[in-house]
Amino acid sequence: MTRAVLEAQVKESLDRSELAFAQGQSQFFEQFAEDAVIFTADSPEPIKGREAYRQRYQAALSAQHCDKTILDRKIQIVGDKAVVTQKARITQGETSANVSQTMVYGLTREGLKVLHAQTSFLAPFATATTESATVQVVNERIAAVPEVVGVAQ
Repeated sequence: MTRAVLEAQVKESLDRSELAFAQGQSQFFEQFAEDAVIFTADSPEPIKGREAYRQRYQAALSAQHCDKTILDRKIQIVGDKAVVTQKARITQGETSANVSQTMVYGLTREGLKVLHAQTSFLAPFATATTESATVQVVNERIAAVPEVVGVAQ
């Protein structure tokens, strides 16, 4: 698969995922590999597998209307994988939160799926114009880069 084809397929998957999420459809979970590892903003422990993810969040997904606005998105192709980093605003009713998300796509026996996903809350002051990358690909390795603004470490 060429880089252009992989990137186009990732974009199609992201579009399907966003539509299913907004409509509260269970097809949202089908974008994930059977053995995907998913880190959510509300738990320090990963969810292992698509079915575990579905069981944990299906009721919440279908119970309330959610809007997701992508504030910033980057897609990087690394070998036969695609790394998507994005910032988004998720709104449920009167509640809204900005999040940072990273997804690693790869080919499975089911086709192109999310192998790994991570979502974390952004500080209220972080926006799409914040000049920092959540993930950088260096020498074909994925490394998390913390976003730190005015905090001594």
